[in-house]
Amino acid sequence: MLGRGHLSVDLAIDLYQALLDARRLYLQPALGIAVANIGVVRIDAELQLLVPEPALNHLARLGLRGERVFPVPSIITHTPSLLGYYRMLLGFSKKEFQKRGFRMWVAVEEKNMLSDKFKGDLEQFCTTLIEPLTDLVYAMNRFEDRDLSDLALLTLGPTLQGGRNNVIGSKAEKQVFQLLRQLVQPWIVFEKGPLIRFTLPEGKTFELINRSDPDICLHAGTGITNSPLLAIEIKGGGDASNAHNRAGEAEKSHLKAAAIGYSHLWTIIRMPQGQRERFHKETLSSTAVFEFDVVVGQSGEDWLSFQQKFLAILDL
Repeated sequence: MLGRGHLSVDLAIDLYQALLDARRLYLQPALGIAVANIGVVRIDAELQLLVPEPALNHLARLGLRGERVFPVPSIITHTPSLLGYYRMLLGFSKKEFQKRGFRMWVAVEEKNMLSDKFKGDLEQFCTTLIEPLTDLVYAMNRFEDRDLSDLALLTLGPTLQGGRNNVIGSKAEKQVFQLLRQLVQPWIVFEKGPLIRFTLPEGKTFELINRSDPDICLHAGTGITNSPLLAIEIKGGGDASNAHNRAGEAEKSHLKAAAIGYSHLWTIIRMPQGQRERFHKETLSSTAVFEFDVVVGQSGEDWLSFQQKFLAILDL
């Protein structure tokens, strides 16, 4: 019998955009960029110092470089978010990794920043990961680079799905997304669920996406050739006593967005009267903060500024 449920592409679109972000932060494409910038001579010296020689020889026989499995200080220093790649190779979600006593290292991964206080412990931390990863190499025995990539994705998948489920049906996000749709409506060439693609008269193509983290984003280009431009966090809750917690949540998301490459980081939030300056301080990464009710009401200074800044990003 045919199913009676309604099938939508919305989930797949959202997960695909999250996958593109993950490639820039946690997965093998990000690792490849780090290696190219650092250089294999330095990385090889660290691998030989920290990784058992038989394990490196085993990888060499398989045609694989050591950093595809083993973390070294130069890589984590260059791109701290790559902690996530090695964590996921071991099958640990962030939550489980925190339970094992590595809460502070998860914070390093999420912020993509390694402070001086962690640098002294970095070599020991890499060694802590290398030990079980060595066991993994021997347990897998014969494997390919693709197997490592897929192994990390198996751990990442539930995290992406969970994050997406947390925001399904958010009225506040949909309201702002529709306002942005109105601004680009004349140039829309494709629209499906959470994705709007539009091409300006001079030929530049952009994608506007309603997703989970960030809530709304704007990319230049399409698919794997896109580049992140604007990340918007929307906090439409009306509980004034919890407003500052929501600001903290927006800041956390913006730190991740900045690491991915978004240069414009906006927060749209309900702010208690007279506390705009305080909210700016609580979302230091935000390049712009707007009052939610003014934007959604499409009247007032924040609404005008919202439109002007968005069109400026498009060079209009």
